[in-house]
Amino acid sequence: MKNSLYKIWFSNIETPNLPSDNQEFSVKNPDAHSIDQLKFIFSQAEKRLEDSHKTFDATTTKSVTLLTLSVAIFSTLVTYFFLQNDFGGSFSPKLFTIFALSIYIFCVLFLIVKNILPRNYQPTGSLPSKLLNKISSEFEGQVNEELVLKELYYSELVNYDFRINQNFAINSPRLGIISCTIDLLVWFPVFGLIIYFFASLLFSV
Repeated sequence: MKNSLYKIWFSNIETPNLPSDNQEFSVKNPDAHSIDQLKFIFSQAEKRLEDSHKTFDATTTKSVTLLTLSVAIFSTLVTYFFLQNDFGGSFSPKLFTIFALSIYIFCVLFLIVKNILPRNYQPTGSLPSKLLNKISSEFEGQVNEELVLKELYYSELVNYDFRINQNFAINSPRLGIISCTIDLLVWFPVFGLIIYFFASLLFSV
């Protein structure tokens, strides 16, 4: 049920068009490349993966800031409502507006908190034990050290390609959520004025 609500809620969020290189390697044989070529490609892959990590860190920082701001606004609105409201009486246009704005900000909180939840983010490098086991199991007895090095570079490039695209799939919707949250906060006072206007008309009848 919770996942269904999230899918409905986030289905209309516009996701930024981050560059993605999600495509298969055209060359399957690492020996078709020189060591220098593989080293250059590997260095570019490292930079691209590092960029995805920086994007993740930046979106997390912005999300925490927006969450803190939203919590402060929500707490202020709820506190004011409970202090000013006469539960035995009726709503005034002002209190009705405060109540509506509290629901509005709660929806914003529901939106931005998704960016704070843990993610299965891909790390930069492989475990040393994994690489050593690969050398022991796949290249045991191999005398061509250059070919072994090429195979290792190529294997890691395949891993890096997966990590980059996996991180892209995580970062893209997170940026969309931040953009949507900022838009909602910008329209917050306008929404309040509209609600107050119609509440005043309603309560004057």
